[in-house]
Amino acid sequence: MRFLDIIDKEIPEDCLVVMCGLPATGKTTLAKKISEKKGFKVLSSDSIRAEIIKEDIFDQKIASDLNKRILVYKVMFERAQEILEKERGLILDATFIRRDLRKICADIAKRYRKTLCIIETRCSKETALSRIRRRKKGDCESNAITEEAYFNNLKIFEPVSLNEFPSGSIYFLINTEGKEWFVEKKLKG
Repeated sequence: MRFLDIIDKEIPEDCLVVMCGLPATGKTTLAKKISEKKGFKVLSSDSIRAEIIKEDIFDQKIASDLNKRILVYKVMFERAQEILEKERGLILDATFIRRDLRKICADIAKRYRKTLCIIETRCSKETALSRIRRRKKGDCESNAITEEAYFNNLKIFEPVSLNEFPSGSIYFLINTEGKEWFVEKKLKG
């Protein structure tokens, strides 16, 4: 089933959408499509990183610095709460490679009485690396512009499990391998 065909039917109007996945798997592309269809704002870790980190965010030492990454997520979560006080839905666009970060999303969704919708994007390593090779510093908002960035994230990515999330959560695994991205798996908690 094509994912774009089910956005209106499957993603609730009062929802916190959490994009999750390795670099270059299509998170931002899907976040923009969902935003267009649902009218939700998008908070992107890439935009926040560019705004608050006053160093070369494309340098792999800076990009893989866990303390800097945690700071970006902290700012994202603060802004998400401000937005969810006023808006019916919101999209958080980041790798969300760790369970503890996804758990914070679940807590925020619960606090603001929003359905939590986790959308994990996945494609082959070869496809992701091919997409990364086409990225150029300055042309791309993401700081994942090297193969090293992909492999650094792959090493620490904790698989998503619906057990992490509260009852009523929705999880989609989206295969972004070809031209027609499709729902590989859908679970409700």
